[in-house]
Amino acid sequence: MGYHGGMEKDKGPRLLGRQMERLYGKRGWHHPWQIFVLVREWRAIAGPDIAARTMPAYLRRDVLWVYVRNSAMMQHVQMQKPRLIQEVNQRLEGLRISDIRWVLEPADLPQPPARDWRPTAPKPDKEQEEAFRRMASTVADPGCRDALLALWRSFQRGPGREK
Repeated sequence: MGYHGGMEKDKGPRLLGRQMERLYGKRGWHHPWQIFVLVREWRAIAGPDIAARTMPAYLRRDVLWVYVRNSAMMQHVQMQKPRLIQEVNQRLEGLRISDIRWVLEPADLPQPPARDWRPTAPKPDKEQEEAFRRMASTVADPGCRDALLALWRSFQRGPGREK
């Protein structure tokens, strides 16, 4: 609905993404932000089969370098290059690539964990949680309220903790 006093109205969680993008732009971190968005969108861009065996590595000028698991997959994705370039250029605003180059995935590249990471105990103080719930009750959308509460809880637990 446009801007009002520096805040975007009626956009919910999308506002945080736009704020992060602006912050990265102000700090001159636009290039890392593009890689972040590219990695986040890679499955939709490349498709599930290719995305399961490849991963965007880095950008140099207008060339996207992509890690590939093995040489057989490298040959397969080479045939997909024109489509992938077109998809990247269409889907990612502000990012224009002219070429994709493939590089074998380094042996020491960390593999994503097999399960989702979830923060864990200790549980937050009940009084603090109730105070936060009252404050969040002003948010009209129940999904946003629940997401805010989940985010608050994860910050209370701290990083790297299990369920």
